Amino acid sequence: MKSSFTKKIITALSLSFLYTAAFASTITDYKISGLKKTKPETLKPYLDTFLNKDSEEIDLHEIETTLRTYGIFSDIKVTLTETEGDENAETDSKTSTLNISLKEKITLLPLPFAFYSSKNYGGGLFILNSNAFGKKDVLAAGGMILSDKIFGMFAYSHAPENNSLGWSLFSSAGKTDHTVTDINDKELNKYYTTGFSFSAGLSESLNSFCTLSQNIGYSYNNFSECDYEDSHNISGSLSFSASFSDWNGYFLLSKSLSLRGGADYSSVNDFSENAAFSLTLQNNFFTSRIRSIIDLKTSYQHGVSIENKNSASDCGLKIISGNFVSTELALARLSLEGAVYKSSAITMSLLGSYEADFAKDYDDSAAICHGPGFGFYVYLEKIALPALGFTYSYNVNKKYSTFNFSLGASF
Repeated sequence: MKSSFTKKIITALSLSFLYTAAFASTITDYKISGLKKTKPETLKPYLDTFLNKDSEEIDLHEIETTLRTYGIFSDIKVTLTETEGDENAETDSKTSTLNISLKEKITLLPLPFAFYSSKNYGGGLFILNSNAFGKKDVLAAGGMILSDKIFGMFAYSHAPENNSLGWSLFSSAGKTDHTVTDINDKELNKYYTTGFSFSAGLSESLNSFCTLSQNIGYSYNNFSECDYEDSHNISGSLSFSASFSDWNGYFLLSKSLSLRGGADYSSVNDFSENAAFSLTLQNNFFTSRIRSIIDLKTSYQHGVSIENKNSASDCGLKIISGNFVSTELALARLSLEGAVYKSSAITMSLLGSYEADFAKDYDDSAAICHGPGFGFYVYLEKIALPALGFTYSYNVNKKYSTFNFSLGASF
């Protein structure tokens, strides 16, 4: 004879099953509202994955997060509505429709920008379309005049989808006055180059989170007022990336991993090798208004010529001068960013960080530096680009500071 407690458990489980059965339904359709420029077939490969699934298996918040990662939508709302059943149907199974309501950001615009940093200043104009042809492709073309560079570029990229490869094209040409410093920010060398480059890449989506990419490129550099020889360079690389995101109402929290390896051929240095690693972890810090950011990055090169060495800024190092170049760089940084103001138009945030860097100096000695940083950012809700950014960092070991202010975009 069953005990009274056992009967209650069985009854509760039975009611739970009946409740789920009563309210669960199969998704048979989806509807999208708010599209003006974006073509519906752009979202179709993603939304088709939810058809014929049980409504209990669908995470509406996850769908909103994925659509936000596209960078071209705002005011996204995702709901499920039960579809009226057919009275003549042989079964009682219920069906639902997935409803997507959104607004498109302004994605095609002329983009004037200006910036001022501890080592450089300048401005320019680009035509930016982050939803080219309504396919969420990215097109950018324009130029800039800096204190040490005149530069023009064209870029186009198409992200990979479940049923097709992604691809990208890039070309640039310009003239640069290079100043090279050691890690103490002491000037070591100066040279001038005129050159151009172009590259093409293919990428494949392994699943909804992981992408495999390969790239090949060519560049030419003409040196003047120095002892370096003109160089022709052919480069190739293979990279793997994984990314997970979650929208918390203030920030798009991302967790990303990137691995890259490559080989280059130069008419000056023959063959060289390079590798890079990057890891970013973003999480809520007690409240959704504050996010913690952990950045880990490394860059290694062997046998590269002077113009192909990575700079500190290439690897994301903020407390070391952007004119410092090295074949071995590493970064570890912890940051806290808090949203201090949010409206339907903008989000303003403050950021504090502490960074530790490793670098191989010009004389092959190894150096470890550390120091604090501060930042202020303004993000636009209706336009797919950053509006304003300011960062300040101090190198405790070398006793100098770096800063960067940008208006219109971040480069």
